[in-house]
Amino acid sequence: MGTLFYEGDWLVKTLQTDAERADAYRLRHDVFAVELKWVPQSPSCMESDCYDAFAVHFGIFNAAGQVDGYVRLITSPRPFMVDHEFACLMTSITGFVKTSSMVELTRICIRKNVLSLTCHGMTLAQFLYKAVYNWCLEAGYTYMVAVVEKKYYILMKRSKFPLESVGDFIPLGDGVLSGVVMLDWRRIEKELRPREDLRPPVERGGLLEEAGAVRSRRRGGRRKVAPRAPPQRR
Repeated sequence: MGTLFYEGDWLVKTLQTDAERADAYRLRHDVFAVELKWVPQSPSCMESDCYDAFAVHFGIFNAAGQVDGYVRLITSPRPFMVDHEFACLMTSITGFVKTSSMVELTRICIRKNVLSLTCHGMTLAQFLYKAVYNWCLEAGYTYMVAVVEKKYYILMKRSKFPLESVGDFIPLGDGVLSGVVMLDWRRIEKELRPREDLRPPVERGGLLEEAGAVRSRRRGGRRKVAPRAPPQRR
């Protein structure tokens, strides 16, 4: 699957070439190494890890062909970051059973100079959630796990967004309470699609995947209605 959809001047698609992935890794380095300092800076000015070799990479391309936004999915049965880097969050007796229809969302980032831009009432971060939603439905993945801030989880539950906590919320990184949540895309189709008023509020909070920190930045085929998740921030 290549092109997913267009939004205004932006193309949202899976990354297909080494050049596209290199551009995305440079964006990740700008955000996670230079700006947020979550990972060490690299002489190559690219941020990548062992998960990239088997992840599905998504990018938002501007009219000049540059990657303005990025997210990746790790698909089961590949190892998840919650299996290793964030295993400390899985201390509850509840947990979750990893199935063949599950993905993990990580490394979401938006270029700083377009964080506040919107198109058709959506931010670029919301374009990425829309891309993930549509790709998962087409590929047959029904569950998604991610690490979120507890405050964000409470906000989403109050807005009727079908996230479920599957671990304990504990302090990570700079002390932000964070935990693992699971989302069932089928529930979104059933519970959110018929009712526009049940979209989660657009607010400065969002999915996290790194050290439980909250970002200090504002942020085809069968037609599907995308869930509108809040934009990313720290």
